[in-house]
Amino acid sequence: MNPLKTKLLFLLLPIALFSCQDRTTDNSVHTITETKPSKLNVSGQVYFYAPEFDKNRCEAYGECDCCSGNILFLDERTFLTIDICESDVWYYKGKYKIVDGNVLLFYDGVMVEKNYNWERETDTTGTVTTEYRITSSKTDPRTQTLTRIACEKNTCFKSNDTETLFASPDKKQKIADLVRQIKEDGIWEKLEMK
Repeated sequence: MNPLKTKLLFLLLPIALFSCQDRTTDNSVHTITETKPSKLNVSGQVYFYAPEFDKNRCEAYGECDCCSGNILFLDERTFLTIDICESDVWYYKGKYKIVDGNVLLFYDGVMVEKNYNWERETDTTGTVTTEYRITSSKTDPRTQTLTRIACEKNTCFKSNDTETLFASPDKKQKIADLVRQIKEDGIWEKLEMK
């Protein structure tokens, strides 16, 4: 073998080996522990919830059509939950309270549905112009507990109601943008928000 090629091989081999290492497999850096902090403030924040949790990225995720959504903590007491299922969306409101580092969600029994109007797809007359149907209804009030879990510096939550869900700060959605859209769609008024 050519001596120049041999030297080049020995110079490039360590670089190639180092660059191929997976730096995300160190799970000891990202540990999840249940915590009971003295103070917790979620006011003004948006959380994304889903049935899976990536310990390395400290993020909730879900590879499904109807299993994720957002929780908007509007102020120190009021929240909205947005459940997303393909083209349909359900909105719930309520009050929340922080107890021993956990968040208790008290749903007040008002639900607003935003359903895609499928008749518009098959309308050949052009008379069906409504893209979404928005309706409100009463539901049974319920309570949900979000148990705090710490993952690195993120405050995340886990809920074990009927199914296990995880919630982490949403890095894509801004609370002001979501609230503006909810108001523009007429959902805010149907939720009887003040």
